[in-house]
Amino acid sequence: MGADKAALTDQVASLLQSLEHAGLVHTEADGTAAGGTAADGTAAEGGRLHLDPGLQHDFSLHHSLSLFLVEAIAQLDPASETFHLDIITWVEAILDNPMPVLVAQARRERGLVINELKARGVPYDERMDALEDVTWPRPFADQIFTFFNAYDEAHPWVSGESIRPKSVVRELVEGYRAFGDYVSELGIDRSEGVLLRYVTQAYKALVQNVPEPLHSDDFVDVLAYLRAMLARVDSSLVTEWEQLVLGGQAPSAEAPRPVDISLDRRAFRARIRAELHALVRALSQGDWDEAAACLSSDTPDRWSADDLSHALEPFILEHGPVAFDHRARLASHTRIDPAGPHQWTVRQALLPAMTGVYGDPDATGFEHLDPMFDEGAETVAWGLDARIDLREDTNPDGPLLRLLSIAE
Repeated sequence: MGADKAALTDQVASLLQSLEHAGLVHTEADGTAAGGTAADGTAAEGGRLHLDPGLQHDFSLHHSLSLFLVEAIAQLDPASETFHLDIITWVEAILDNPMPVLVAQARRERGLVINELKARGVPYDERMDALEDVTWPRPFADQIFTFFNAYDEAHPWVSGESIRPKSVVRELVEGYRAFGDYVSELGIDRSEGVLLRYVTQAYKALVQNVPEPLHSDDFVDVLAYLRAMLARVDSSLVTEWEQLVLGGQAPSAEAPRPVDISLDRRAFRARIRAELHALVRALSQGDWDEAAACLSSDTPDRWSADDLSHALEPFILEHGPVAFDHRARLASHTRIDPAGPHQWTVRQALLPAMTGVYGDPDATGFEHLDPMFDEGAETVAWGLDARIDLREDTNPDGPLLRLLSIAE
């Protein structure tokens, strides 16, 4: 028993040290900040542990490698343009592999390599040899393995765990893809449920395991994009989880407290922008059924696929297809204004494709998106006008947008 107790004491000390290094807790002794631990890594005698007050309400280390993740992302550079994407990469590394999706990615990558080698006239045998090392995308794999091995040596309790670099959610985010488009691209119609489960797990891990101080504007936009995607595929998937995590559980005789998604102003507006961008993407592809599915179903005057097609026809005749690129997602093209208690009006500008006004029309990624029009920005005549009404339900299933018009 003595040896077991000593081993458990060492494990607790190691866990506590990881929490302190990550800035998630601090130790106070005799009412005064101690600023650390005792020589053996444990809290000073009589000390009290305090959580960082900046942590979000639903912060949770629910995964076996959550502490590793928190220490790893603490090493990232918040000033990097890819900071939000790099967080995704490290989060994906602690999740189980969605093998049908990864196999499809590897098949795609091998196809790209073969096509490139054929174009260069490389002989067949050499092409086959070149495919031996081709696998699914694994950004920063060497760095992830190196950091994990060092962490494993310093934290024996990690022994037996494994790290699994991959890039599924990061691919979705970088290309701002729709769920259905990605399924078609990889040819994984029969494994759609595997992808859905994986994206859901990644979304929850991002929400709960990444400390609030690391939530940059781009990262908040990532969360909003993923949430809008999941809500589009299964409208109850995230709202039930949010009710459980954010609303909490009241005493058994009472119902859970309702969640008001508008209280977190930054996250709420990011969600609106994400839904607007999903709608613009569908319109740009002429996918009228998908566009109709991007609108709230909780309204008697919901637009049909035919309504959307007819409304956009004059724009297409005059300007060509709707753009969905870097320009279309700029802050200056989205406006969100209060219109009363739990009501908002929304305006999203529509741009013609490939105008080149803002440079490379094929640029992808998330930019900082302010929910107001930038002063002095380009005037755009065409746009979507919509409203959001949360008076009866502050956390509705599915999309929030109630389209009013598509017009000049």
